[in-house]
Amino acid sequence: MMRILLVEDHVQISTNIVEYLQLEHIVVDVAADGEQGRELSQTHRYDVMVLDWMLPKLSGVDLCARIRKTSDVPVIMLTAR
Repeated sequence: MMRILLVEDHVQISTNIVEYLQLEHIVVDVAADGEQGRELSQTHRYDVMVLDWMLPKLSGVDLCARIRKTSDVPVIMLTAR
């Protein structure tokens, strides 16, 4: 079964993405800020990570850079810019 990490601080966006992915029988772990996302990325194995560009505590760009030091997991960046 596919497992995705979603790091998104906007509750409605996060809820919509999770609901859609769960319809496809995808397991989704959600973090509301970059630090939470960092912790989950270090303690679980994910098939894909979806990161918001602008996050509290640690930006999505900085989180992606940290993930890249130890993993080549595919990353999708979300941005309102």
